[in-house]
Amino acid sequence: LEQGQLGSVLLLRFDHFTNVSTALNSLGVASDALQVEVERSLHARLTPLLPTGSWMTYMDEENFLIALPRNSVELEKLADTVAQAARMPLFLAQREIRLRTHAGLCVVMSGETVDARTLIGRAEMAADQARSGAHSAAAHWSASMSSQVLNDLQLASALQHAVEHSEFQLLFQPQINMNRGDVYGAEALIRWTSPAGVTIAPGRFVVVAQECGVMDQITLWSLRESCRHCAAWEQLGLHIRVAVNITASQLGNARFVDTVRGVLNESGVSGAQLAMEISEAAILSNPQTFSAPLTTLRNLGVAVCVDDFGV
Repeated sequence: LEQGQLGSVLLLRFDHFTNVSTALNSLGVASDALQVEVERSLHARLTPLLPTGSWMTYMDEENFLIALPRNSVELEKLADTVAQAARMPLFLAQREIRLRTHAGLCVVMSGETVDARTLIGRAEMAADQARSGAHSAAAHWSASMSSQVLNDLQLASALQHAVEHSEFQLLFQPQINMNRGDVYGAEALIRWTSPAGVTIAPGRFVVVAQECGVMDQITLWSLRESCRHCAAWEQLGLHIRVAVNITASQLGNARFVDTVRGVLNESGVSGAQLAMEISEAAILSNPQTFSAPLTTLRNLGVAVCVDDFGV
């Protein structure tokens, strides 16, 4: 595009691209074959959708850049359409491949002077926002996103401090057998109150904990605390099974089952007193990956409960 004609930048971001490429490579597919096929497919699919004067190129294997001219219209609708088109299946090594794709849009405002690096950075920020959301394949950059990033950085630092200084606590929501009227189990609900006395909602800090790499430490703490309470209740003659919430990435981690086994051994609690709770959406996202760990957990006596069923 000629100087002054750039109107907006649309960035496509592919989740787990490197993992998919590596898996295909193990089947004898050339290391760059996925990127070549993605680029070919995107040019074929997107060219009819884009305004005249647009251009597109790969930035790196996980990011594909589209520059749109200043006179482009209905950009948010276009961004969503482009993201959906990019999600259509590819075929390599006689396999259907669907790359989870999100789009980030940044529009140059009238009278605004912004360099290309800033524009692309904003589009990347918007793509990350779309990835963290649940309902849209695309997001439009706004100044509030920059503030959110800074807030998340501050929260990530506070979370690390919370992990190191055990600032969390568990609340137990009882599960009652309505026929017998007795408590047979409880769901462990994690809560965090900062040293300043501010309570941070799990829906806020769990996402940041996953992004900054401390979620596994938090879950390990939850498992240990849950088992500690189970053992104490058992001594009082209360046979209560505690359900601990876990994420899809944790269940898919080969080391997670060993972690659960280790916590059971160190606490002296039987597997029958523990349950793992995971959302239906997480299970259905990749059922083949979770088959083996689910079987191993059941062999330990640990129940697996599906949360948010039908949501």
